[in-house]
Amino acid sequence: MGFYILGKPLSIVDAINRRAAAQGSMRYAMMAADADYNGHALSLTWNDYRGYYVLQYYWGERVVLHRGKDFAAALAAAKAELARQGRGATLSIQPRDEDAAIARADADVKEGDVYKLPRHAADAADAWKFALVSEAAAFRMEHALINASTPADWEKSRQDYLSNRR
Repeated sequence: MGFYILGKPLSIVDAINRRAAAQGSMRYAMMAADADYNGHALSLTWNDYRGYYVLQYYWGERVVLHRGKDFAAALAAAKAELARQGRGATLSIQPRDEDAAIARADADVKEGDVYKLPRHAADAADAWKFALVSEAAAFRMEHALINASTPADWEKSRQDYLSNRR
């Protein structure tokens, strides 16, 4: 049984900026170091071997934020870290069966698997745009993607751009 909490939503402009920072110059990466669109995928899981909960994320390496046997304390630490994280952060919670009632009782926690949700579900109106960020960047058409209201608008803008280049 899994649970999750979504952090601050990620907009299409945030996604474009994240891609530019990740693939841009070293100067751009340094300028974007304090940006608020670098949320992590946090996980709170029970470690059977060690016998405690682990709150962690991966950012080049494993970063452990909390270890402890008390699920309520681990959940509180996870919620505090999620609040500190940037836009796009998520929290996946996998409690033991005996601790699932605590998760269900928390108003912020939703039942389900965060990784099986539609991508960027918090911003459903623009959800289709996120799959096109790399394509838009390849053509330097980020502005057209941001301004497109439907996939058909985006396709028309893309075709117009390509027809002018042929």
